[in-house]
Amino acid sequence: MKKLNVLFILLLITMTAFAQKYSDSTWIVGEGHVGKIQINMDERKLSTLYKESQIKAVKKGSDEDTYSEISITLTGETKPGIMMQTMCIGDCIIAKIRLTSPLYKTIKGIGVGSSIGDLKKVYSIGRVAQGDDGLMVYIDEIPQLAFI
Repeated sequence: MKKLNVLFILLLITMTAFAQKYSDSTWIVGEGHVGKIQINMDERKLSTLYKESQIKAVKKGSDEDTYSEISITLTGETKPGIMMQTMCIGDCIIAKIRLTSPLYKTIKGIGVGSSIGDLKKVYSIGRVAQGDDGLMVYIDEIPQLAFI
């Protein structure tokens, strides 16, 4: 019985540590989100997440087909770490997110700078496709996420 109690306590401590580590999703990349930025989120919400000086937005397109290209320069960094494109039909929503900052990682520790070998160790490769910026590697666990 003592062994079972010790095992349960160790499991509880491990689960609590895991929950505390990932309860702040600021740096987590997951399905449909990068940190607190979510796909389909109204672009105006970015001003509640970042300082105005960190956000650079440029409207593009024609009167009928407008969109924004938005970049976020994270505190302590000199170049944008997050780039987004919006889709505008009335309001503009986040449609695409691209990361260049190594601060963001999946809960399995994969992020900018990780190798394909690192990726294959912890995820199942779903498919590989040619994208505008090179090969895009999709994983089964997070189908909306591609690694370039």
